[in-house]
Amino acid sequence: MELFDKLYNCYYTAARHILEAAASRPVGRQEMEHLCRSYGFQETFLSLIPKLTGGPVPLLKKEKDGFRSVLA
Repeated sequence: MELFDKLYNCYYTAARHILEAAASRPVGRQEMEHLCRSYGFQETFLSLIPKLTGGPVPLLKKEKDGFRSVLA
């Protein structure tokens, strides 16, 4: 169970950093990928970014200069 906790904690941590950055300014895809790699695994961005930008409840909305948090 410990491995499961560590794995999903990385996703939550990466998502938190992306949402915090996007709350104050537009964030580009390249920066989101960098944050995913910094706080998660190399491939974290492949599953995390599409869930934050699309799906039934997107937490990031596209603007002309990047993505912004809908929570801010």
